[in-house]
Amino acid sequence: MIIKAESETPPHSGMTVTASIKDAYCHLFDDKGRTLSTSAGAIRTRGAAA
Repeated sequence: MIIKAESETPPHSGMTVTASIKDAYCHLFDDKGRTLSTSAGAIRTRGAAA
């Protein structure tokens, strides 16, 4: 996580940080249930499109 934070310097860092945040959400959703995990996947797809 710290390494990704340091990568914020390059312009692509935004996508890296966003991916890390989405991964964290996926883990939280997985802890609560697969249904929420699916929602996280949809968010991930939208993030990639944006």
